This record gives sequence, C-alpha cells and structure tokens, in this order.
Amino acid sequence: MKILIWSRYGDALSLARIMKERENQEVLFYVDVDYNKRVGEGIVPKVDDWKDYINWADLIICDDENQGDWIEVLDRQGKVVFGTNKFGGKLENDREYTFKVLEQLGLSQYIIPYWKFTNFDEGIKFIKENPGRYVFKPFGQRPRYYTKIGEREDGKDLIWFIKYLKTVWKGSQNFILQKYVRGIEVGCCAWFNRKRFLRPLEICFEHKKMKNYGGGGNVGEAGSLILAVEDSIIFNRILSPFEKWLKNTRYVGQFYVNTKIDEDNIWILEFVPRLGIPATYLYDELLKISWSEMFYKISTSELDKMPLELSKFVIGVKVDIEPIPDIKEEAKYSVPTEIPVFFDFEIDKNFFEGDLRKENEQYYLTGKQGHIGVAVGSGKTVQEAQDKAYEIVDKVYCPFNITYNPEIGDKYIFIEEFLKDKKIL
Repeated sequence: MKILIWSRYGDALSLARIMKERENQEVLFYVDVDYNKRVGEGIVPKVDDWKDYINWADLIICDDENQGDWIEVLDRQGKVVFGTNKFGGKLENDREYTFKVLEQLGLSQYIIPYWKFTNFDEGIKFIKENPGRYVFKPFGQRPRYYTKIGEREDGKDLIWFIKYLKTVWKGSQNFILQKYVRGIEVGCCAWFNRKRFLRPLEICFEHKKMKNYGGGGNVGEAGSLILAVEDSIIFNRILSPFEKWLKNTRYVGQFYVNTKIDEDNIWILEFVPRLGIPATYLYDELLKISWSEMFYKISTSELDKMPLELSKFVIGVKVDIEPIPDIKEEAKYSVPTEIPVFFDFEIDKNFFEGDLRKENEQYYLTGKQGHIGVAVGSGKTVQEAQDKAYEIVDKVYCPFNITYNPEIGDKYIFIEEFLKDKKIL
C-alpha cells in the first residue's frame, strides 16, 4: 500500500516508521511547520510538498485538527483519507461553538457554568465582583494552550494572569471564565468509521503537567494511562448522542472527550476529535491488526469493530528536554536543538520518536519543541505497565537534562473502585 502522511508538527513520525519498517508499506512523510521541517530525516522517506503525491497515495493520513478543509476536499474527490474534518477542528478550537453544539444535542446539563468576555478588563472586573476559583479558556483564534486554572479561591492569581496577558496578547480578546469543578479527571474515546462508533472504547487518564504532583508547565499531554472497555457511562451519555452528527459530516477517526466526575455529575472539559499524541501510540500495545490496515479500513468504513485487546493497561510517558540558559541573552532560557540523543535499546515497539532525525546511525533532537519521544509499557496491572514504561525512560540519554512526569497512572490505583461504582469502567 502507498501511504502519504501529512503531519502538522511531525507528531506522526513513529506511525510512518512503523508502517514502513514493520508493515512493509511504501510511506512518504511531510511536515508542515518550518521550525520542525527536519523531523524524520534519515528515519523515513520525506517529501517537500505533500500535494504533489495525492494521486500517488492509496491512503492519506493527517494528524492535526486544522487540516479539515483539505481533508473534506480529498474525501469529495474519492480519495481514501484519514483525518479530522472541519467540524472536528471547530469543536476542539472554538469553545463557544462547542457549547452551542452541546445545547443542540441536549447535553447542556454536562456543561460547566461559564461566562463569556470580549476583553480582559471585563473578566478582571467579573472576578473582583464574584470572587471564586475559575478556569481561563480562550476561544476562536487563540490556541487552547493558553488555558489557565486558577488556584486561589478569591481569584487573585487569575486576575494577575489576565493582567499579564494584556501586555502580550494580540488581536481580539475572546475568552471564557469557567467555574472550577473538583472531581476526578477521566476521558473516553471511541473511533468513528464515517457511519458509526466502534467498540471497544478507550478509557484514558491523561496527565497534562511535566512534573509530579501537578507541577511544571502544561504541555497538553505529558503522558497517559489507557485501557480498552466494552462500555462506559461517559460514552453512553456524552459521545453516543454525537453519532448522527458525525455521520452527516463524514467524520472519521478518534473522538475523545475529557471530563471531570464528581458525586453528582459528569462535567465536560474538552473534546479532542483527532489523533491524540502521545496517547495514540499506546494503541500499539492493544491493536490486533496492523496500523495500516486499521487506518485504511476505518477510512473506508470496512471496520465495524475496533480490534483491541481487553484487560490490559498501557502507560505512555512523554520524554522531553529541559530548557537551558541562553548563552547569548541573559535571563533567557531556550530549548537546545540539534543535539545527540542516545538510546540503550533499539527503537521499535516500546519507544516512539518525537522531534528526532537520524544521521550516520546517530539520533539528533531537532526543531523547537524539545520533544524526544514517548516511552510505552503495558501489563495486566497498572504497576506492571508503569515498571516497563519507566524502565525505557531510564535508558534515554542526552547531553542535557531530560524531563518527564514520574507518576503517570498513579491516580488510577486510588480511584478504581469509585469508577466501577459510577459505571465508568
């Protein structure tokens, strides 16, 4: 099979390598953003412009939520294409639109109370008049990475955060303040084959911080614990109502919702309707068929059941490099790049490359993100999966300090019975 992978930042590098080396497919790889252009060099065959190979490919795979315009064009042309359409991209990036969709689907009871603002001063005034703990979330043109969770019950820390944004933010100041809800954070993912959701489902416990005990910066996903289940109340209540909507838009791929659960309700935090990296790589421990067969058959609606192994825990740990003092500019830190990375193992099944390239059998970290890769382990218990994943982490070296979260999966051990009682598992 001829497979073309259009990757926004290079996140799908390991998928390209697996399908080429392990599955003996013809694979071409393209990276969008300029600062990560070298990702994958020496590891997989790369092209300068993915559009030149559209007619060459039997299957086109896209890994970002902002490729929907092209994906829908290719789908209308009869190409076999996997990736998030315009609906999925808007659902993830435009929070106001997301709330409207939830209301139309009769899911308003799962929306955390929120207030919308069009400038920062309005938000500051609101917190002063209504002291409390809130979450700052941009919508529309601003990336979701600006999300900030307030820590103080009087909201003063969030006020100062918004005041800082006033000095650096460009463009329209659209955002919401959402009430902070205490509870257990747990996600549910179901794959959609353009016609319906497939089972088994994925239950995911995602960690967004690079340090333990909730410390460090928010990197989107610092690691996850996943397991496959046949049923979940999160799917039945929140994901299942989307089935008709997704079918009408010809959606294909992962459809993930992250939630907080307390004694009274399931609260929606966010939707991730795309390949979630690094969590997607954890499926390598669960899939009973090849990646290329799975992507092709789900894109053509031939797959009617996800071929996943049940009763198995999988841990994925994101491994990055710590920023270092910038020699040229005092009081500034930067991510070192074009430096060697060493592995005391052969990269294949239990480690998935991040922003790496290879030259003369030596790996180098490239780009600006400082992402070395993802270490993965699985087992019949959480502890077994953790041991295997962190054993891999301990065999990664580079001239500067690496960073990772050492407690991926810990919280599941303490909340398993609660989740069973709530019929999450």
